[in-house]
Amino acid sequence: MHPGPDTHLPPSRGCPRSLRLAYEAFHALHHTHYLAFARARLDDDRAHAAVAAAFTALLATWPAVISSLDPASRAWAVLTDQIRSRAGGCSPPDGDRPVEGRSAQGPSADEPPEDPLAEDLRTLAALGYSAEHSASLTGLPLGKVRYLTARTDRTS
Repeated sequence: MHPGPDTHLPPSRGCPRSLRLAYEAFHALHHTHYLAFARARLDDDRAHAAVAAAFTALLATWPAVISSLDPASRAWAVLTDQIRSRAGGCSPPDGDRPVEGRSAQGPSADEPPEDPLAEDLRTLAALGYSAEHSASLTGLPLGKVRYLTARTDRTS
């Protein structure tokens, strides 16, 4: 069992109840999906650590996150930063899990580097997420998700 961070903002004069509830709702809606994405990129322990660290960072800056123009995009950036900082050559326990002929891990060492967002979207697609759900998780406009996904499909 991997304990996560405390998902409740402590009551204080500077933190209204609505802000606490917004964080708790965001956590409830995204945690499972963030963990699935992290597990596609990292071993189980590192995946849990990355997601816990991401939610801890979001909790610490929640008022700024929720008041930003796109909280989902900001949160996705925090998550992917945590995952990439832990990636250091590890892979999921079962190795690379291709889906429909595509790798969830990204391009091989002899392929050119890919746009990180396109790589994220390919991983989400390999996990079975629709373009609409991927847009919701990443905070990207649906049109951009479809464009990057189509561009990735043409180059794979």
